[in-house]
Amino acid sequence: MNRIAVLMPKWIGDYIMALAVVEQKRVHDNVEIALITAPYLIDLAKLLTTMEIIPLRTAEGLEIVRDGNFSDLYIFPHSLSSAIWGFSTGIKNRHGYRKEGRTPLLTTSYPRPNRKRDQHITTEYCDLLEIPYFDIKDFQGVHLEVAKSDAIILCPGAKYGPAKQWPHFSHLISSLPVNQTVIILGSSDESAYAELLIHENPNHKVISFCGKGSLVEAARRLASAKAVISNDSGLMHLASYVGVPVIGIFGSSSPTWTTPVGQSQVLYNNEPCSPCFKRECPFGHYNCLDKISVKEVISQLMDMTSFAKENS
Repeated sequence: MNRIAVLMPKWIGDYIMALAVVEQKRVHDNVEIALITAPYLIDLAKLLTTMEIIPLRTAEGLEIVRDGNFSDLYIFPHSLSSAIWGFSTGIKNRHGYRKEGRTPLLTTSYPRPNRKRDQHITTEYCDLLEIPYFDIKDFQGVHLEVAKSDAIILCPGAKYGPAKQWPHFSHLISSLPVNQTVIILGSSDESAYAELLIHENPNHKVISFCGKGSLVEAARRLASAKAVISNDSGLMHLASYVGVPVIGIFGSSSPTWTTPVGQSQVLYNNEPCSPCFKRECPFGHYNCLDKISVKEVISQLMDMTSFAKENS
């Protein structure tokens, strides 16, 4: 069987969407694939796929790739450093998009498609891997064997910046029944905000796991939830990949470009200035996020789950 290697994206959300495409490649072409993966994502990747995982930019990883008898290397990241690393592997055929003057380092280079981001990012990955597009809503990720709970998980952070951070999570919590368990999940960067949400809702059952545990533990916790309500973030993509009902809230980014793969729903207020893809609102109003109401979120939650019946 032919063996190929794929240099994967470093961001969690991009990694998850790319993983869905690579899984399609494995089935479509009946090919053996190794995923070259950032070290912090290694354990999570092993949870989500049975493909071989090789650590990126380590001496051990480079030696494994050089000795791996790979016919082709596909480079998803657009950076010059990724192409330099790919060149250093010695793999004969190296595929990637033209950017940052790296074309001489690639044996097959392609003009970067979809510059307007008016198609889903998976189409870019499909083009590079030379497989047909597929309906992301039909994609089945992985089923994790976890005990189910009635908890609703909130993911209020987004490392990208405030233009991806919905401001109404506290109001959302206060609008839920007081006996509804709410878990806040995120990195240590969201710990202070999580504590504020708990402080502002003293009569509700709110627990924070921000900054606690590994990505693997986060994946298992997400998979156990009744539903996940999240900003456009890596945790949103991870939750959808492990099969939990997800409501993704989009601000400056575009759901056309990065809707989660799998059965998720998104809320997006298409302002005249949207999507701007900025980290901060250049106009200072954040209307794209502010105008998405708690009522809309709860309505979507009722449509996706048994929430309404259980709390009527």
